[in-house]
Amino acid sequence: MNYPRVSSILAPYTDFSMVAPDTLAAAADRGVQVHSACAAYALDLFAPVPEELAGYFKSFKAWFDLYVHDVIAVEAELTHQAFRYIGHADLIAKVTGFAPGCPVVAVVDYKTPVTASQTWKCQIAAYVEAAWEKYGAAIGGALQLRKDGGLPKMSWVTDQNQAFAAFTGALSAYNYINTKG
Repeated sequence: MNYPRVSSILAPYTDFSMVAPDTLAAAADRGVQVHSACAAYALDLFAPVPEELAGYFKSFKAWFDLYVHDVIAVEAELTHQAFRYIGHADLIAKVTGFAPGCPVVAVVDYKTPVTASQTWKCQIAAYVEAAWEKYGAAIGGALQLRKDGGLPKMSWVTDQNQAFAAFTGALSAYNYINTKG
């Protein structure tokens, strides 16, 4: 099964041309290290956190301890058989905060940039659709971790159907352009 990755499908719609290559490389490294530390915490494991990333980790812990009721999966590979794509969810968990005493299964994607990207909605909508059958995911969101360690901003995808429709449009274009023949 050689399905395209969500990140590859959405890559043409994300423009990093205005970002210096060394800044982009540093941001990618930061993201990998922060994701690793958050995954370890979600799995109740110890992982050292570099001092320069401690704020992002503290931000994650604050949100996690407040809202995560039960961890279902960490760093889960998701495959959508019908639409034929693969994604990678940072966290699938039962989270609270929607209705008293009623946790909901959510896909959470960690983000360290300060500015949100419209493609995040499409990415997360694709993850939610792929996680529905196996995990019962009902909602997804981008957790924007804060460098200063404060409570992060959670941006739930409130227009799931529209965001997924935009993603499937990008998927159709990707498949058409990458089909040999």
